[in-house]
Amino acid sequence: MKKKTTTYFGNKIIPAYEKKQRVQDIFTSVADKYDLMNDLMSFGTHRLWKRFVAEKTNLKPGDSAIDVCGGTADIAMLMAKRVGEKGKIVVYDINRGMLEFGRDKCIDKGFLKNIQYTQGDAEEIAFEDNTFHCATVGFGIRNVTYLEKAFKDLFFQSHAGDWRACNRQPGRIHLSSGVHQKISNPGGVKKDYGRGRPF
Repeated sequence: MKKKTTTYFGNKIIPAYEKKQRVQDIFTSVADKYDLMNDLMSFGTHRLWKRFVAEKTNLKPGDSAIDVCGGTADIAMLMAKRVGEKGKIVVYDINRGMLEFGRDKCIDKGFLKNIQYTQGDAEEIAFEDNTFHCATVGFGIRNVTYLEKAFKDLFFQSHAGDWRACNRQPGRIHLSSGVHQKISNPGGVKKDYGRGRPF
């Protein structure tokens, strides 16, 4: 994969190496207001799309899933209801402030056992391949510099190559998905966090 020298940040073109830090700075500053901002900017429709994504996962009790760019854990909580107490959901995000806010929100809503939180980069997901039954990514994918690398990592996280992406572009929201057979059983969530940091 050829390294980019520039990338988009909003509608500005910036050096690619600056994007991660800019994304960190913005999300650290808005973490506690992020849900309200999404409600206002989307007139609440983001909640419908997240519900739609969770339904399309086809998760069953006892399954495991990872929500990459999981932020304040909206999709994770919806999936956690589907997998039950014997299942496991990982909220995976690069920004600690977003994860902390999401963790606090989950605790407030009674999700105490089946959601865990890991800080890490979507371009280098810190779990072994075939760890989860399903992988999802929401609107946060727009903040990733190297999309091809992130989607490749996302694909290999689930044992069946089953992933769901809900991505907003100006004026449109797209749901993408892929299911590809791979031969391996996830055997539950692995504890090897590699490049991510659980907390």
